[in-house]
Amino acid sequence: MDALDAMDDGWLACKRRTLAAIELETRAIAMGRVERIADGIAFVSGLPDVALDEMVEIECGVTGYVHWLDADVVSVVLLDSGGAV
Repeated sequence: MDALDAMDDGWLACKRRTLAAIELETRAIAMGRVERIADGIAFVSGLPDVALDEMVEIECGVTGYVHWLDADVVSVVLLDSGGAV
């Protein structure tokens, strides 16, 4: 093994340690706008990529799931009252 191979092994070992220390997490974030809330359902605009039955969280901490899709607005069934909505 020559000096170049030894240097590559040291660099590679360092990079592997760095990568091993990184905690990976997947999280998709999209921002929409709550247009109105009625009878436990929030009508939200600005979420063009949301899917039916997808779980969403409103900024105040309330969790819900997408119940109905329309071109401009989706309805989200609110599952809890995590904060003042």
